[in-house]
Parts: sequence; C-alpha cells; structure tokens
Amino acid sequence: MTLALSVVLAVAAVAAAVFAWTARRASVGRRRDQARLVRQSNRLRDADELVAKAEERASRAEKRALEAEERASKAEELALEAAGKAATGGSNRHSVPVDVALALERVRVEREWYEVAGPGIELPFPWDGSLAVGVATELAIIREVTGTPSELSTASTRPLYDPTGLRVACEFLRCLARYGDEMSVEVTDQGIVVSQSEDQLPNLAELRKIAEQSGMAISAALDGAKVSTRLLLAPEAS
Repeated sequence: MTLALSVVLAVAAVAAAVFAWTARRASVGRRRDQARLVRQSNRLRDADELVAKAEERASRAEKRALEAEERASKAEELALEAAGKAATGGSNRHSVPVDVALALERVRVEREWYEVAGPGIELPFPWDGSLAVGVATELAIIREVTGTPSELSTASTRPLYDPTGLRVACEFLRCLARYGDEMSVEVTDQGIVVSQSEDQLPNLAELRKIAEQSGMAISAALDGAKVSTRLLLAPEAS
C-alpha cells in the first residue's frame, strides 16, 4: 500500500507539474498575443492618423490651387478688359500712375506670398522692383501652391517700367506650371524663356492675345521632348 500510494502521489505530482507548466505557457502565449494585438492596433491607429493628415494636407493644397486658379482667371479678365480699352482708345482719365501701379503690384506679391507661407514670413527675395525678383518670388509661390519645381537663372537687373510686364510674366509662369513638368527659367532684359520636358506645345492662346494687346509676344517651340516657351516684353517694360 505504501508503495502504491507513493506511486500515485508521484504521478499526481508529475501531472500537477505538467498542468502548471502548460498553464504558464498558455498564460505567456495569451500575454504575447495580447501584446501583439496592442502593437498592431497602435500601428493601425498611427497609419490612420498619417492618412488623415495626408488627406488634410492634400485638401489644403487643392484649396490653395483652386484659389490660385481663381485669382489667375480674374487677373486675365482684368487684363483683357484693360487691353480692350487701350485698343479702342479708351479714356485715360482714371489711369493709375506707374509708380502707384508698381507699389500695388508689390502689395499683391506680398499678399500672395503670405497666403501660402504664413503671416510674418518675409518675401523669399528682397523686393527691388525688378523683373528678376518679381519672377523669383512668383516661382517660390508656384512651388508652394502647385508644387511645380523650378530653376532660375537671370542676367537682368533692370527695374520694371510697367507693372503689366510683371503681371503677364506671372500669369505666363502660372500657366506653364499647371501645364507641365519642372521649369528651367531664364530672365533677361528682353523677357523670359522657360524650358520644360514635354512632347507637346502648351495652350497659351488666351494669354498670347493679352500679351499682344499689351505690346508683348509669346512663342513656343518644340524640340523632341523639350518645349521652349518665350515671353518677349514690350520695350518700355524691359
């Protein structure tokens, strides 16, 4: 009896040990699974937050692009109206002095820059009234609004004599930024040349009419997969 009882007790002890070990493994497995589920849940939450932030940024960028399109459209309408009046010999009784128009153009450039860069952020280039600085600032705005990258080289330091030259130049660059890829921009005293990697000519018919009515000219040439688009300023705006 004593031996049998000893065997039974030994078997029971082994069984208890096995049960305890199995229970511990199951507990560790559950904790591991729970930890894995928590990590997965955290990763999904982080991914959802990133997606939400990306969607928000895309929405803001789209809104800025639409606002820029609207401003460009209004500017084109105003330019056409002004050019039409000039072509039909409209009265100049209410014409704005050139220095006032240039100051107003600076205010416009600063306002558009603040809208994309934030209040209190200085212009990317100190304003000196030249075509080169006006174009450089416009390219910086374009990079913020449409995301189109650009490279600028300039051989011009002459001041603007007519704000119309800068307005047409800005709309010229906006149109090309919406049309194609990265822009290589060269500014000279005669005007602006933009090179892009495209296989078709941009549609600038409306802006070409505005330029011609303002004494300027726009031309485009296709060379393989490269497009060179030129804005020739009027002599008094060079």
